[in-house]
Amino acid sequence: MKRKMNVILAAALLSFGLVFSSCQSDDVESSSSTNSENGETYMPEKKSKVTIPENKSDSAKRLMRYIADCQTSGKVLSGQQDLTWDDNYDQLGKVYETVGKYPALAGFDFMNYTQTSGGSGQKQTEEALEFLKKGGIVTFCWHWRDPSGATSEFNSEKMKFRIPYSAQSESGLDESSDDFAKIKSDMDKIAAELTKIKEAGYPVLWRPFHEAYGNKDDWGGAWFWWGAGIGTSDGKGAKRKEAYLALYKFMYKYFTTEKGLDNLIWVWNAQNEDWYPGDEFVDIVAYDNYDLNAINTQYEMLKRVSGGEKIIALGENGTIPNVSAMSGKWAYFNTWNDHSSDESQCFWSAEKHNKLSHRKEVYESEKVITLDELPDLKAY
Repeated sequence: MKRKMNVILAAALLSFGLVFSSCQSDDVESSSSTNSENGETYMPEKKSKVTIPENKSDSAKRLMRYIADCQTSGKVLSGQQDLTWDDNYDQLGKVYETVGKYPALAGFDFMNYTQTSGGSGQKQTEEALEFLKKGGIVTFCWHWRDPSGATSEFNSEKMKFRIPYSAQSESGLDESSDDFAKIKSDMDKIAAELTKIKEAGYPVLWRPFHEAYGNKDDWGGAWFWWGAGIGTSDGKGAKRKEAYLALYKFMYKYFTTEKGLDNLIWVWNAQNEDWYPGDEFVDIVAYDNYDLNAINTQYEMLKRVSGGEKIIALGENGTIPNVSAMSGKWAYFNTWNDHSSDESQCFWSAEKHNKLSHRKEVYESEKVITLDELPDLKAY
């Protein structure tokens, strides 16, 4: 959403050093304590009809099966996005301080892996592995900074770089261009990080090119370069869908075939059903919700585009929807992080987005799964 983008863009300008949050955490000091074993592990009562692809690692198959079975059983996995641009801010700890539990799922971001040197956000892989070793689930997105290196932006209006789209190429990309070489170089860096997680034996919910379409009513185009098309300096260029689909499919094939990353569970998150790449390229369909009034429409779109044959999830959310609205529909939620110079933009801690009573109600619900309730997913 545009509001969240403003927060991210402000952070991008400060990402070479540390920044400090004005967010309050309900008058509780930060804690890095590990999860207390205060829950019983949850095993789904029902089996999902979702087909699990055969080309996945065993760990990815087991995780997909567990998530799908939980969704069918009316359970919702709790999730929280980490604060990528400030290593000193313990976002997961803030959740524990408030509700006495850790989320089942933690979100991370490769935002600062291709350009920055020093500063925060370059230990996301290690933080993810630490959470996985505790029995958790991880999801990664990638706020991909300008591959040309001309800027450190990912906002389409603040950079000139665009997808090197070519209608004449079999892949839809001009693979002989310098821009393609830069894209591939960045992909290699991220593939190396994902390989570390694979070699440790864990799966990843991989959510690339998120919010590619943007928001037609709010923006009129794409705020990220990977959805901006070609030929203009704003987010409203030509061949927006075609260029996005070419890049998405290239990454899928490159990561899956050449890099051997069979531990990735691909989460499609473009926000427009016409931009769906096809069932063979997608494992989970997701929407980033920052407007609860639209959540039913968003769910119906995802159900329609996937034919009801895919796991449906919230890639991001501002206000956590009521549990009754998620149960049996949304497999998991992933609340966006806290950090901002404006306390009202702290999506976990600010009462404006999630009242304390609501946070506690969600995490205490018998329908919501937290970290301490996850079984050994390697044996599921």
